[in-house]
Amino acid sequence: MCAGNWAAGFRDINSVALWELRKTHDDWQWLKQDLTNRTGRSILHDLSDEELAELILYIEKRLPADGPIVEKDRWTIWSAVA
Repeated sequence: MCAGNWAAGFRDINSVALWELRKTHDDWQWLKQDLTNRTGRSILHDLSDEELAELILYIEKRLPADGPIVEKDRWTIWSAVA
């Protein structure tokens, strides 16, 4: 939460973080395929194929070897008074 006045003239500035369930993958292979296809992730289209492969390897090293993977999107809602 933020408080105070900003140069733009807003006051009573607040933010709330929300987590939305995007997808549950049965295991790493399903998530890897989803990432490789850039499914529903417009930001991944800005990466080259080499950059995407590097990101996928980075993620793979940090996830459990088996079991479901719950993927969530974080949203931030801002409100203020002008």
